[in-house]
Amino acid sequence: MTQFIDDALAMDEADLMEKYNLKDVFAHYVYQLMEGCVFQVDYPIPEMPVTESMRMNWDNWQLTKAHTPEVQKHSNLVHLSNREISEIVFIAYMLDGEASIAKYAEACADNDQILVPISEPVFETEIGKMLFDAVSKNAGTNAN
Repeated sequence: MTQFIDDALAMDEADLMEKYNLKDVFAHYVYQLMEGCVFQVDYPIPEMPVTESMRMNWDNWQLTKAHTPEVQKHSNLVHLSNREISEIVFIAYMLDGEASIAKYAEACADNDQILVPISEPVFETEIGKMLFDAVSKNAGTNAN
C-alpha cells in the first residue's frame, strides 16, 4: 500500500491508472467530487402556518426571501427540476429490475412534492436521456 500511495502522490493520474490497471474501476465506480458542484432540487415550498416568531421577524424574513434568487445565481449550485430528479431516481430504480420500478412508484407516493410519476423509460430531460444512454451502454443494462 505504501508503494501505491507514493506513486499516487508522485505520478500523473493517467500513468497511475495505467500502472495499477484502474481505468475500468474509475470509469464505472469512482466519482470525482467537484468543488462547488452541488445539486439543488427546485420544487414549491410547502405552505406553513405563520407562527408568532415568524410574525415578529416578518420584515427580516421578507428581505431574506427577496434576495434568495439573486444569491442562488452566484452559488455554483446545479439546479434540477422535479422532472430531472425524478428521471435520475427512476433510472436508479430501473437498474435493479422490474420489481424496483414498482418501488419507484412507492417512492413517488412518499415524496410527491419532489418526484413525479414515471412508469416507462421515456425521458424528457437532457440529463435523463444522457444518463439512460450512459447506463445502457456502460452498465450493459437491457433497459432499451
